[in-house]
Amino acid sequence: PYGTGKTTIYEAFLWCLGISTNSFEPCHRIENTWQKIDGLTTSVSLELIATENGSDLTYNLSRVNKGGVNKFTLDEKAIGTLKAYQKQVCNIMGCELNDEFTLKDMLSLGEFNSKEWVAQRKTLMALANVDTKVRSQYVKYPLISDCLLKRMSTEEIGKALNKQLKDIDKKKTAKNAEISVIENEMLNYQLDYEKLGKDLETVEKRIAEIDEQLTDYTKLQEEFAQATIKKEQARVELDLLIKAENTKVLEYTRDISKSNARLVEIDEEINFTEGKEFNENAVCPYCGRELNFESKAKALENFEKEKENKLKSLREERIALKSRIETFDKERALTNKNMVDKQFEFDRSVEKLGWVDLRNKTTAMGNANILIIREKESLDKKANDLRIELAKEEQLERLNLKANDMRKELLELCEEEQGVLERKEELKKYSQDTRKIVEDTINSYFEDTNITYQLYSITNDGTLNADCICMWQGRSYDKALSRGERLLADYELINILQQVYDLSLPIFVDNLGDIGETQLDKVRDVQVITLKTGESKEDKNVSVISVKEVY
Repeated sequence: PYGTGKTTIYEAFLWCLGISTNSFEPCHRIENTWQKIDGLTTSVSLELIATENGSDLTYNLSRVNKGGVNKFTLDEKAIGTLKAYQKQVCNIMGCELNDEFTLKDMLSLGEFNSKEWVAQRKTLMALANVDTKVRSQYVKYPLISDCLLKRMSTEEIGKALNKQLKDIDKKKTAKNAEISVIENEMLNYQLDYEKLGKDLETVEKRIAEIDEQLTDYTKLQEEFAQATIKKEQARVELDLLIKAENTKVLEYTRDISKSNARLVEIDEEINFTEGKEFNENAVCPYCGRELNFESKAKALENFEKEKENKLKSLREERIALKSRIETFDKERALTNKNMVDKQFEFDRSVEKLGWVDLRNKTTAMGNANILIIREKESLDKKANDLRIELAKEEQLERLNLKANDMRKELLELCEEEQGVLERKEELKKYSQDTRKIVEDTINSYFEDTNITYQLYSITNDGTLNADCICMWQGRSYDKALSRGERLLADYELINILQQVYDLSLPIFVDNLGDIGETQLDKVRDVQVITLKTGESKEDKNVSVISVKEVY
């Protein structure tokens, strides 16, 4: 239970080693609060046994605080300052005195992962000199290697490339505007020129039609009548088919609608079932007492089994409904496609008959017969005038040459833009490769553990964002682990860090009850000092256990 003094013993252990702990001060309990007591003496002594060259050497450490003044002794020899005392402790333990984290992180579970992610990341990145490995890869990225050699960050490179793209886009917009002005000017000439040519073609064609119209008019009427009969027969057949197909589509739509409504109900049931949680405070339904560990575990097992069976049934029904919807949707799509195909066939048949052309020609020829001779005289004069106007093409050619020059400049801008886009793609590839190199290198130290680290995230622009997320068995240390699981993760981490730094130091477990002794049976050749209280809430006696002694 909490409040038994386990952490106080742990703090005393670290305090005597010279590691600052703000919570370890003389105090006593007054009306359920801890009050600091001035003027009392705090004294802690430790015996350290270090194995050197196969021999055990014993060191006696003592730290006393009286009236805010510290006194340090090593083997009954006084040491004047805290820093000198810390240096002696580090020498005994075989590590260097540089940062307090070096010693504290190696001794106590949870200390490393309680630090800011930036500090954790700095320690991990220093393990394998990953910066050198990353720099050795610069040659693989020739499009951005100049920026990398200048030690520009991926964010700086990304901003520079985005600025280039923005500048190019402005130039393209301006160039397109210039081309548009010229093309509009050309269009005025071109429209006049093309209109004159089309007018002349129409006049000459009409003159030829007039020459044939009188002799061909009767034959054209007979062809038009036959085409009309065939068209109306095809229309009747098409209307009957579409009516039948529309009935089928309506039936499919109704069934799909019903199935989708049931899918919504199933999804709501699944969400409700998934959201149900086991009541950790459940009591015995017969006696009303709190369930013991075995009963609670059994109740949890039954709860999870019932929940799993319910979800399985709902998901199977959901799959069946999805399959039904998919089948009917395909059938509906095929039916709609069939109607579209039939309409297309009808349109093609009408087109093949030439019905529209026949109708237009018949009408036009019938109206034109009366005035055909007078119209031909007028058309001959108009054709001669059009031929004179069509000779004016010089201005159009000059504008066309200027527009072509601008299009070449626009093409060069597009090629420049493509080059920048290729550099952005290379930046993204560099970011992905860098993340893989760094994370693979760091995680190689933890390959025999449940720990992995995510040290970067990559933005949509392909730039790297530094991060440091500890994962244990694929779950976030900070967001998804229980207290006991965090202690197990801390235990694996501290073992690896000691191996990397070639240390063999005691590991201090504040509360063994959170994970159990059997969880630490695969220990290295180090001492694991654990704190454990009694089994009941009333038993607040604290036991200090060495796992090496137990196993």
